[in-house]
Amino acid sequence: KPGALLRGVIHIDGGREPEKIDGLYLHLNAQVLTDDHQHRVVHLERYPIAYDLEVDAGEHVEVDFEIPIPPDVPMTTGMVRVWIHTSTDTPYVSDPDDDDAIEVAPHPVLDTTIRVLQDLGFRLSQSEFEKPHPQMKSRLPFVQELDFRPQQGRWSLEELEMIVIPRHEAVDFYIEFDRRESWLEEAMDVEWPNRMVH
Repeated sequence: KPGALLRGVIHIDGGREPEKIDGLYLHLNAQVLTDDHQHRVVHLERYPIAYDLEVDAGEHVEVDFEIPIPPDVPMTTGMVRVWIHTSTDTPYVSDPDDDDAIEVAPHPVLDTTIRVLQDLGFRLSQSEFEKPHPQMKSRLPFVQELDFRPQQGRWSLEELEMIVIPRHEAVDFYIEFDRRESWLEEAMDVEWPNRMVH
């Protein structure tokens, strides 16, 4: 979960000769689909785990780790992929990298919001990423936008778009309502502006 601790074990198998690992690191990465239909990799966090490890020939070494998951890590829905990349800082290790995919649940506040919207008759239809507005306090180059559509005839809305930016001390919501035109507005060619609520 965003904001929680992720615990695990790194397994290292020694080769034919003793080896020294100068540094052992974990990297939290995400691959997202942006609003221009491009798959982009976002580097979320880097964690140093251990330094100056000695691994004898044929030895199996286990390194426990506990890392904090940042609150703004995107939830893995739609085309979103999040993984832990393990790397070593040494010139002699034959296979120094490893990738492990993880599933990320919605931030607790976002999870509650999604459940409330579902109770109100909305369903999550799409998730994509876009560059944040300059006024949005985001440390990442992209923010996750969730698009919701109401049940037919339930609301006079075409779509509800929501951007959520969790931080350690607060959660910012940006919600835009795409309003459905009535038959009278269509006949009179009346256009109402969308509403953005923060």
